[in-house]
Amino acid sequence: MGQDEIEQIFFENPSKVFHIREIARLLKMSKTAVGYHINRLIKKELILVKKGVFKEYAANMSEIGQLMTGYSLKKNMFYKILRKV
Repeated sequence: MGQDEIEQIFFENPSKVFHIREIARLLKMSKTAVGYHINRLIKKELILVKKGVFKEYAANMSEIGQLMTGYSLKKNMFYKILRKV
């Protein structure tokens, strides 16, 4: 588990804003691990940070087209592998 699962959450909900705790609960991961992967995605400019009392994270809508293309390819390859099994 890791970055791919976190990316998937943002791809499937591109207009939704998340908190680290929410993502950690959804994926049953530690907040530390989620924070690590979120920071990597922020550096790649795939996720935006909205600062307030608690930080909020959202997909970078200007990059979402590129992200969805990569995500769709991964998902299609996975389904093709499953069909062969």
